[in-house]
Amino acid sequence: MLGASLRLRRAACVELARQSSVSRFLSGRRAALSASLIGLLIVAGKSLSVVLATIASARHSSGRRRRMADAVWRPLSVQTEEQVAEYDALHEGVPEWIDRQFWNWVCSALGNVPEDWNYFFDGKRGLELNCPLMEEMGVALRLSVPDEIYTSSDSLWVAIENIQCASVDPIDVADYLLAHSTHAHEEEIDELLQRGNSKWKVGERNGFKGLERRVPEGVQVAADHAMQEGGRSGRRLAHAWELLYGVRPDPTGAYAEAVKAVEGVACPLLCPDDRGATLGKAINIVRTQHWHVPMSKQDDRAPTEDVLEGMMRVLWHGQHDRHDDGEPGAPGKVSLEEATVAVGLAVTLIHWFAAGLVVRA
Repeated sequence: MLGASLRLRRAACVELARQSSVSRFLSGRRAALSASLIGLLIVAGKSLSVVLATIASARHSSGRRRRMADAVWRPLSVQTEEQVAEYDALHEGVPEWIDRQFWNWVCSALGNVPEDWNYFFDGKRGLELNCPLMEEMGVALRLSVPDEIYTSSDSLWVAIENIQCASVDPIDVADYLLAHSTHAHEEEIDELLQRGNSKWKVGERNGFKGLERRVPEGVQVAADHAMQEGGRSGRRLAHAWELLYGVRPDPTGAYAEAVKAVEGVACPLLCPDDRGATLGKAINIVRTQHWHVPMSKQDDRAPTEDVLEGMMRVLWHGQHDRHDDGEPGAPGKVSLEEATVAVGLAVTLIHWFAAGLVVRA
């Protein structure tokens, strides 16, 4: 009787929260937990004002903990620059100190929520395995899925154990679930990977959420700015970024997209009457017509027109696999390091051209 009464009160409170200021405090899966708490408080005879005050207090405490977490904290044993560098270093894959939280997130992303599920009472044990999603992921990741997973009364946890025992990279699992699961909470896994000093973070690839390699914050900000202001070239740059920093890097594709991105923003300015112009032709025009970026004080050994031309030449001539037909002695495919240089050059060049900083003498 109490359970039925609690469910009715909980449902009423969820509707109340949706229509009132309580909804500001509820988000994602925490809404179910908060709503259960509301139900318990009301069953205990608490007034709505007490309920609101309780949630507001919890929200304040949570905010204070977040502010404390934002400050850089390190163990007292970490003192020297070398120790700080080692402690702050990024790590491949899923570091062991966030392993449990990582698999809890996988569990949530692979689970379905039953109609009578209650976060407060059931927790993750109340979740059911999303069998079609598990099947599709198994095919995509070449993961054998035994029949016992679907016949077990605890199928979700059996599935998790099967994934953990298989020779599959956990990063691939998270990457797939981000792109295909409706329960893959990207903010949660992104925060976890950041706190755990993983080299991976949540990004976007081919229009889907996925994992990409973490870069220094300043580099990421500059790249995002160039992608946003570069129009079509910005979109090409975003594709180059995805190919370079995604789970399965494609240096050749990333380099090619970086060149096309710069061509898309430079050629219309430098050679507007030639719709088929390449970066090579744009470079010649920069040299003969003395295009440059404005700097009131320059080093005679590196005038800005030489810097501009030099950056464009490095990008253009560094793509040594553009006409590589596999002949003996050919350099072969561009390396990951070369593609990283190319995409970095493209970020700066696209920003200069898109912002109108490249001018003719």
